[in-house]
Amino acid sequence: MKHFILSLFVVLLAAGCGGGSGSKDSDKVSNNAPEISGAPIQFLKAGQSYSFTPAASDADGDELVFSIENQPDWATFDTATGTLAGTPTKGFYRNIKISVSDGYDTTSLDTFEIAAAELLLLKTGQTGCWNSAGTSVTCSDTAQDGETQTGADADFTTNTSDNTVTDNVNGLLWHNEASPTTQPYSTANNLCENSTLASSTWRLPDISELEMTVNYGKSSAPYLYDYFTNYASGSYWTSRESYGTGSIYFWVLNFATAVQNTDIQDNSNYYRCVSGSTPTLGTYTRDSSNGIVYDERTGLEWADQSLVSKTWTEALAYCNSLTYGGYSDWRLPNIKELNSIAYRTNYAPALSSVFQYPANSFFWSSTTYQITKTSAWGVDFTTGKGMTATKTGANYLKCVRGGE
Repeated sequence: MKHFILSLFVVLLAAGCGGGSGSKDSDKVSNNAPEISGAPIQFLKAGQSYSFTPAASDADGDELVFSIENQPDWATFDTATGTLAGTPTKGFYRNIKISVSDGYDTTSLDTFEIAAAELLLLKTGQTGCWNSAGTSVTCSDTAQDGETQTGADADFTTNTSDNTVTDNVNGLLWHNEASPTTQPYSTANNLCENSTLASSTWRLPDISELEMTVNYGKSSAPYLYDYFTNYASGSYWTSRESYGTGSIYFWVLNFATAVQNTDIQDNSNYYRCVSGSTPTLGTYTRDSSNGIVYDERTGLEWADQSLVSKTWTEALAYCNSLTYGGYSDWRLPNIKELNSIAYRTNYAPALSSVFQYPANSFFWSSTTYQITKTSAWGVDFTTGKGMTATKTGANYLKCVRGGE
């Protein structure tokens, strides 16, 4: 009997220790779930290489295997390291989730998206902040352009050997001729197309390209980056046709004020030629499930909601506290971002029909007008013109998220 009890005890003891098999199935309740962390890059220019590898560990030393949901079609994924890599084409790649498993438990990063933009908007150049009275204030918690400073850093190179300026962000090459003269549109266009400067193919710039050279951080003319050593106090032609009847109108940009306008093609204005791929208008899609408009050209996302009218200070606070479409990181756009959705060949409204809440009215940006700091920049979407308004007035707004 004693031998029987002793034998039974040995059997039970062996069973309680897992029988020495090393299997963890019966011990799963004590398993430590793996950990995963990392901040995926969520915004870049289309055509640039992308690579993200999360950090992962397991307290039990178990072998880890990675998995992914909604893998972009341009990317490869390594199940051993969790590396997502490739070269994105233009567009939005949403609801991506990277997870890691130790065979028993799975842990995931927060779902994320990747926006691959055709065109990287540059920062406006504004670094200060001012209240509605025009008084300088600390930028912290203002949600003004001077605090958010969204966009790519301006990166130009002045090429003194051939009188050109290179935009290293978007790959454009600009004329930097010393003495521009005014010409009718057709003459300016021909002079650009027949230019042999730097052995490049030249053309008149689109309004969106010419605005790349505007520095809104200046408090006096010219509103132009200092990399450009020539300047004329007047308007410059662009290749973008405008609304209008009778004679054809084209958009112009005045570097004495940074204000955009239109002019009849027979009038004379200055010009600055550019070389590079011809840009497109915004490529917009609206997700009806969340009310967000996605612009593949710039990689920005817009809250397309019922219109509200606010003073400038109220508009800043409204977007900064907005929760919409499942996101809470909205902000009032800077002037370059707001200009990017102006459909300047349309009129009343000068906005893509994808937006369900347009208005033939002025909309705020987060950028102060530095000549008169009691005013801020905005866009009149009746015409698409960038202009200014007194900060204490009530105007419409559109909130934005994303960008660099």
